[in-house]
Amino acid sequence: MNNHLKPSWLSWPNWKDSRELTRAGLVAGLYIVLTFLTLPYSFGLIQFRLAETLNFTSLYNKRYVYALTLGVFIVNAYQYGPVDMIVGSLQTLLFLWLARWIGDLVVAFFAKGASTKIQTIIRYAVLTLVFSLSMFVIALEMVVVGVAEAGFWAAYTQLFTSELVMLTLGSVIMYYVSQRVDLER
Repeated sequence: MNNHLKPSWLSWPNWKDSRELTRAGLVAGLYIVLTFLTLPYSFGLIQFRLAETLNFTSLYNKRYVYALTLGVFIVNAYQYGPVDMIVGSLQTLLFLWLARWIGDLVVAFFAKGASTKIQTIIRYAVLTLVFSLSMFVIALEMVVVGVAEAGFWAAYTQLFTSELVMLTLGSVIMYYVSQRVDLER
């Protein structure tokens, strides 16, 4: 999990490598399928998108930041159209990078000598918190497009809570998946 701590961690993945592209496409496709499998609960003010569990893959390899952004872009065409495609995708892109960066800083300052397991748990917790807090963007979007009739704070509270619950549960699932599947490759 320390591969992305190199100074060039913001560089683009090697998209000329067909394996890179295939792995990214697989995660984007999984995001789309998992979102549609939980369709009644994937959109609206209370969102329990099982696909959000895949956000943790972004901690292992930067290719997944772009893959998840693409998955969100495609999925968001379903419910609210172009506005959600743009806003939701940019929110995903920005806050996945921010969560990676903050997670690296927290580990560097507070857990540099800790085991890989502890460092991973810290990064998972940071991503969960950062991404849950980032729901203000989606709450604001829903207010602007007229979906959140109760106002910003009611929308934000519901979105924050549902994202926090989903990512907390998803962190356990993804941690066990990461023990069996090499997500860094």
